[in-house]
Amino acid sequence: MRADKQEEKPAEATIPREPIVWEPSSSGTILFASNRNQLGKWDTSPKRFGSEPAEVVSGISFFNIPMNSHKMGSLENFKLSELFVIPSDKFLAKDIKKNTLYESDDILLSVHGFNNGAERASLAFMQIVYDIRFQGIPIAFLWPSLGESGASAYHKDEETAALSYQPLADFLVKLIEVNQSKAKPGKIHLLAHSMGNRVLLNAVHLAKKK
Repeated sequence: MRADKQEEKPAEATIPREPIVWEPSSSGTILFASNRNQLGKWDTSPKRFGSEPAEVVSGISFFNIPMNSHKMGSLENFKLSELFVIPSDKFLAKDIKKNTLYESDDILLSVHGFNNGAERASLAFMQIVYDIRFQGIPIAFLWPSLGESGASAYHKDEETAALSYQPLADFLVKLIEVNQSKAKPGKIHLLAHSMGNRVLLNAVHLAKKK
């Protein structure tokens, strides 16, 4: 009697998987003020902001920073995890400073340049703050750049940059007033890149008139 021949099952295909490498991360925060229009007032991602001029709002952004793979001067896997708009009367208040663990009352105000969306500008500033180990209060002024390259985008950014002079000037005046009201005022450091220099220098000129 012949035994029944069993059918051989085809071998199951296996998909090679990359090993999961866990990397510890650090957290970082920066404050921001922005005259970009808001596309979604409940959105806690950078997509909340568009590229059209609007009334200035202020807030705080939270970041995850890779600790092992980070190289100074590089963004790598920096991630903006979430951001929140906060009431203007709470901006730079003592509770904000306490909750974000800033160790100094010094302020570093950054104004980004051409071809920078809200997310890229925020990430680049967070990387600078982290790399130089700034212990004070970092603030990014996010003006409505298109975040695109090319001649037409450059000219559009020139227009929105010019519309940002006065909003930044008004913010600077309020920032100085808040700083001067402290028992021990901190130093205000200014940082600008590319077209952001136009925005910052013109804003300082306008602020001096007030």
